[in-house]
Amino acid sequence: ARAVAMEIPFVATAGGPARERVAELLSAAEVLAARAGRIHAIGLCKMATGTSHYLVGRWRDALAAFDESEAIFRERCTGAQGERSAAIAMTSWDLWFFGDLREFSRRIPIYLHEAEERGDRYLSAQLRSYLSNAHWLIQDDIEGARRAADLAIESWSRAGFHLQHLHDLVARAQIALYEGDGEAAHAALQERWSALKKSMSLRLQVVRIL
Repeated sequence: ARAVAMEIPFVATAGGPARERVAELLSAAEVLAARAGRIHAIGLCKMATGTSHYLVGRWRDALAAFDESEAIFRERCTGAQGERSAAIAMTSWDLWFFGDLREFSRRIPIYLHEAEERGDRYLSAQLRSYLSNAHWLIQDDIEGARRAADLAIESWSRAGFHLQHLHDLVARAQIALYEGDGEAAHAALQERWSALKKSMSLRLQVVRIL
């Protein structure tokens, strides 16, 4: 059940073209999780459902599934902090795409405070960068957005081009666009375009669209 649930987000990165295969895997995972009666597997199925909705732009459905999975990992599982952190990060990005900026702005500080209290550096970085970095821009705090982006990337490896480097690129571009400097946003993309292509991140439909 867990293995099938964990496979779903990888298949779903293809977006629309993978919809039928994702539906088949979701059905199989849910049957296996119910048969096993393991709440952790059920939580993974809920998160996989949210991810599959997210990757085809069904933001409202994704939000409901992510919230449900996060509650399961928080209230009914032990040793599932990594899974919960993933659900929280995906929830924050989903809220941004969904356009519920009031709820987005309400949740980011709560999530970030909890992550820092737990010493969860990975989630803290996720919440300070990428789409979540817009939290500071919504407050018209450009320097705060820049400081948050700096904190998110400063301890990450400079070698290669990882998901965190993509997140940093998006955050820097958003900041530049908010400042009205489209040329700087374009220059940042041009500078990292070759590394972005080599990283294979553009195989994710959502990344290509973004």
